[in-house]
Amino acid sequence: MHQDDADDICYYVEGIPYAYQKLKSSCTIPPTSEDRLWASRLLQRLGSLTPEHIKTLMDYALKWKDLDIWKGLMRSGSCSLGGVPQDLLLKGWKTFSFEAVSVR
Repeated sequence: MHQDDADDICYYVEGIPYAYQKLKSSCTIPPTSEDRLWASRLLQRLGSLTPEHIKTLMDYALKWKDLDIWKGLMRSGSCSLGGVPQDLLLKGWKTFSFEAVSVR
């Protein structure tokens, strides 16, 4: 069995925890296509993510300077001002500019 197939099967069976571990096991900058795949899979399940998952994705969005991930997180119902650490919001503002991070 090819590793890609094994990862797909494990993700199908284990879901978010598997995708989160795969993403956390790689910390490359810039991100690999595999890193982006795991981040994308997590973003597709925003409603089921824990605050830890969201914070980690926010950290990756900042490290990778990926505005699409950042905006996807900010638009989700899982991400509220009370639930997001203020330091991450300020880093997002500094990294992407206010115009880019403001949700309209």
